[in-house]
Amino acid sequence: MEISPRKRLNFENTEIAFRNKSNADLNSAYWLFKAIGSNFLTQIGPPITNFFLKAGLPIKSIIKATIFKQFCGGETIAECEHTIGQLALGRVGTILDYSG
Repeated sequence: MEISPRKRLNFENTEIAFRNKSNADLNSAYWLFKAIGSNFLTQIGPPITNFFLKAGLPIKSIIKATIFKQFCGGETIAECEHTIGQLALGRVGTILDYSG
């Protein structure tokens, strides 16, 4: 059974892939992935983050606004609804996952 050319996935067309993202979203993602790509930052980041969390410093909002925002839709179904809607506009399906 052959898939019609119209239904084939094309990962090379970045205009389609990112059309629902603002310039600010793309810029944030760029800098986040640049930081993640740094061996130095990925080595020192987790221990420093854990120290800050254990010390009670208010960094959870920074984590949620950067790393969490890039990789997660939300912490509750209600928080995920916006992301689910945005993905649906681009005809991307979602599966809710839970880990505790």
